[in-house]
Amino acid sequence: MKLLIITPTYYPNISGNAIDVERISLGLRRYINKIMIITSEKVNIKHIKEFSPNIIHAYHAYKSSIAVRLSEELDIPFVLTLTGTDYNQDLKKPQKKRIVLDTINKASAITVFSDKTKKVILNKFPRIKNKIYAIKRDKPMLECIKWEFKHRNEIDRKDFVFTLIAGIRQVKNNNFPIKPLKRLHKKFPNIKFVMAGPVLDKNYFSEIKNEIKDKPWIKYIGAIPRNKIRQVYEDSDVIINCSNSEGLSNVIFEAMFLGKAILASDIPGNRFLVNNNITCLSYEHGNEEKFYKQALKLYEDKKKLKKLGFNAKKECDKLINSKEAEEYYKIYQSVVN
Repeated sequence: MKLLIITPTYYPNISGNAIDVERISLGLRRYINKIMIITSEKVNIKHIKEFSPNIIHAYHAYKSSIAVRLSEELDIPFVLTLTGTDYNQDLKKPQKKRIVLDTINKASAITVFSDKTKKVILNKFPRIKNKIYAIKRDKPMLECIKWEFKHRNEIDRKDFVFTLIAGIRQVKNNNFPIKPLKRLHKKFPNIKFVMAGPVLDKNYFSEIKNEIKDKPWIKYIGAIPRNKIRQVYEDSDVIINCSNSEGLSNVIFEAMFLGKAILASDIPGNRFLVNNNITCLSYEHGNEEKFYKQALKLYEDKKKLKKLGFNAKKECDKLINSKEAEEYYKIYQSVVN
């Protein structure tokens, strides 16, 4: 079998899709000898025809909708993985919605990362119940080289670090923590706020740069390579997720795997992974006062901080699916046959 994977982003770019594709494709090499991975912006039909795939796996119903045309032109089936913004944000925009629905309807099989997500999708699209599968993630790939994250970014060992790992774009709401954490920093000067991730929206990044230019306690450290990201997690006290919408956040999953305390917006995608006061502290999305109070609690109550991390690790261990790649392979076989 020859597999063509189409994804919005791939290494060296870092995003949830890129991380999922890397992990899954590495696992699939136990079953499939030939895998071609391309980004949806760099589709070369000549190279694809020379590769002659038997099946296509597309990530994101809107950004990788080119899979529909390729499937028809090559006369091969395609599997679609819904990743988050495609079934959340994109359905709110008429032009994108039309493309998302077309991709969903024409896919031979559809996958999501959890049973809870599957339920949400089926509430929206009940007709696809016979072709949608929930495949949980395998353990995160977090191999790491030695890297002095705090030293390189002028963060003292005694500083308390809140970290947001996310591409800079509106849906990730990257600038939301600035105001409530500013209040906290005035009270406790050893608090630092770190933002890590690639710039995906230059205009939005310009706004953020203006907001933080006179705040040395806030550090934007750019996109961190995967072989260094573990150190960022481990040297942080709290991992933040303040997204407007999520599929199933890789960052939260990785933070859970490493036993880190999490402060997350109470939105469906996050709720599928963590529970308030058990495996995280959550706040009503967009509520700065509630974010501040939860952040204050994490700073002041070190026992709570440690307990949340312990519970998160324990829950993550239950979620890990060591047969992730095998389950995808079985779907490919079924679709091709």
